[in-house]
Amino acid sequence: MGLYDDLQTDLTEAWNNDLSDAVVDIEFTILSAPVYDPSTGVSTPTEVVHTMRGIVLINETKEITQEPNRTHDLEIIILDVDKTEDFVIDTKVTYNGGDYKISEYEVDPVTASHTIKCVRWG
Repeated sequence: MGLYDDLQTDLTEAWNNDLSDAVVDIEFTILSAPVYDPSTGVSTPTEVVHTMRGIVLINETKEITQEPNRTHDLEIIILDVDKTEDFVIDTKVTYNGGDYKISEYEVDPVTASHTIKCVRWG
């Protein structure tokens, strides 16, 4: 096994055991490619919801005074092995009953995890 496989195996084991109380399901609503309807003459994308496991580092309850230069309301880590769809800026994210949109997206140097920063939707 290579470095990537070793990291994914070890991280998945930690997420399933020691960190399982911190891992939550997060919904990502992705717009599919528009489908043309000849009867209406309109192309309409369809919303597809993907649920991925992740760890939320910062959420909406954090006081703004604790982090005065904060540029996001929610920060999520998703393991590469749990990623089922590519992340795109402005994608809708639903967590704990609140809606957000992706404002920043980073991948670590070995592509083991993805850090997603979100702002409130709307």
